[in-house]
Amino acid sequence: MVFSQMKKSLLIVLVPVLTLLLIFASSPPKLLAAPVSESSPIQLKLNQYYVAYTAPRAPYLDENNRLMVPLRSIADLTHSQAAYNPATKSVTLKRKNSLKEAAPSAALQVTLGSQQAVVNGKTISMDTKPVLLRGSVFVPLGMVAQAFNLGLEWDRQQHVVTLREDPAYLPSGIVMDELYFFGQHTSTTLQPTRSKIEIYSEKGSGLARLHITAQNHASSQTKSQPYLHVYVQDSNFRSLDLTANPNQTPGANLGFDTKNTILANSLRYVLVEPCKS
Repeated sequence: MVFSQMKKSLLIVLVPVLTLLLIFASSPPKLLAAPVSESSPIQLKLNQYYVAYTAPRAPYLDENNRLMVPLRSIADLTHSQAAYNPATKSVTLKRKNSLKEAAPSAALQVTLGSQQAVVNGKTISMDTKPVLLRGSVFVPLGMVAQAFNLGLEWDRQQHVVTLREDPAYLPSGIVMDELYFFGQHTSTTLQPTRSKIEIYSEKGSGLARLHITAQNHASSQTKSQPYLHVYVQDSNFRSLDLTANPNQTPGANLGFDTKNTILANSLRYVLVEPCKS
């Protein structure tokens, strides 16, 4: 009953992101006959989901050792709305921190090239600056977490930052996927560590392939077949199950690949949940 009410509330308060898509849409990648590839370490999790890709590039550590995320993707993933002021080069990210209609909104305002930020009406100084990369604004993840009162956890051994979000704010397609939403299939011994995306042209269409490397942290050899439950948001939202060879020894790296199913020009993010069979 509680879960059904949560889904109903989520559907009622979904905020349109058309303005965000128009303002922060990335320039379409240049498509060549040979694939154009980019490989990145996976450094961010959203609850139990590893963030394998965000457009136009994966989250990265800047020169100040701050994890930078593209505003468009983090807005998609945190159920928030963004607006851009071209006169001041400032960006405002806003959302309600409660699913109740009367709840006040939380907001983060930053300006390109400035270390000043306004978090819920209070001006603070950052130790890094928002930047514009490939037509998209990148902001420090810590500022988003502070504005929206989200938890941040740092796994020093695995070098992964986990953003703890109220599940009701996750993308609606994940919330509706009840078989995986509660984490019954989540594997604690399989860790995605690196993602590689290849963009190529086929018969005039821009397509993308995704390769994910994961490491087996099990203490003993397993005969079960590991797999990744992958959420892809391009022009549509869908899930894919990617498998690797069974009988992998402890510490082994496993490779998982998508087929020609991702539309490169509209790709926004890819989330990965490691699973056990």
